[in-house]
Amino acid sequence: MQSRSIGYTTPATRFMQEEFGCSRGSYRLSRNRPAWVWCDELAKHRRYAPRCFGSSVAFGLARWHRGADDPSTDWRIGVNMTETSSIRLVLADVDGTLVTNDKVLTARAKKAVRRLHEAQILFSLTSGRPPRGMEMFIEPLDITLPFAAFNGGQIVSPTFEMLVQHVLDDQVLGEIVDSLGRAKLDTWFYAGSEWYVPDRDGIHVDRESATVKFEPKVMNHKHRPSGSIVKVVGVSDDHNLITKMTNEIREAFGDKVTAEASQPYYLDITHPLANKGAVVSYLAKCYELNTDQIATIGDMPNDVEMFTKSGLAIAMGNAEPEVQHAADQVTTSNSEEGFANAMDRFVLARDASKA
Repeated sequence: MQSRSIGYTTPATRFMQEEFGCSRGSYRLSRNRPAWVWCDELAKHRRYAPRCFGSSVAFGLARWHRGADDPSTDWRIGVNMTETSSIRLVLADVDGTLVTNDKVLTARAKKAVRRLHEAQILFSLTSGRPPRGMEMFIEPLDITLPFAAFNGGQIVSPTFEMLVQHVLDDQVLGEIVDSLGRAKLDTWFYAGSEWYVPDRDGIHVDRESATVKFEPKVMNHKHRPSGSIVKVVGVSDDHNLITKMTNEIREAFGDKVTAEASQPYYLDITHPLANKGAVVSYLAKCYELNTDQIATIGDMPNDVEMFTKSGLAIAMGNAEPEVQHAADQVTTSNSEEGFANAMDRFVLARDASKA
């Protein structure tokens, strides 16, 4: 949809004029999809965090539940994504996105990444996995950029040089472990390159070992290493309990941690600076890009933060509705070549149209 001059003929643009006194800018609007509004005057309203595009400032607003004579209509207002911008970097989630449910990297997915390289579009990965659990992608995808493990808890080079690491505070960690224990969740720890579990025969340990291609060490949480824990995972097959504990950990610890479900049965808890949105910012700084030149693709709630930081957010067809609603585009599922389809349709075709 093309950007248009603000004419204040829609509820969203009238709202911008009434609330913020916007006199010029552009918008894109569609019912039940994001409405993007850009306006210089929003710089006056400091509670909205700015993102710079050239000499203007764009601001993302919270969701606004108001629409053409229908109070239930969901109009969302956010940062304008300029129609002329080209994607210069793609950041992809791994499980549920890049690979199938059987953890297979398909020939089409590899070909799509190869075409990104040929189009001079940078490519990297971000995942809740440990770095060792992502090693199998480096050669087939010709990864040359830093990539993020533990949802951004560690950022490493393709040769596994540590570039960024965020460890959890020991006191906070102890309180988290107590909370997970009371809820009867199994608790895993990740420190450095190691993975620790309380029971080798515990739930999902075999699944995770097959996924990351290495074995955990068995360790009682009372003897966990001090000052080096990058990620804690609460594990349960009670998906409602995972959701409940995600909310409880967020409420109890606030900005001391990042808590997200990386899978319906995993609650990932990391340092507050360890999130996929921070990975977008890191790569943008490293490669001197505006974040609107970065495309992100994922399937879980822990991917939404990188959606909000990027210029093009793509949700997988297998993602939950709330994840899809947070994205700009939705592709097919990971069992239907969703990653490759997204690269072809939303990134490579878009790049070719700008050539």
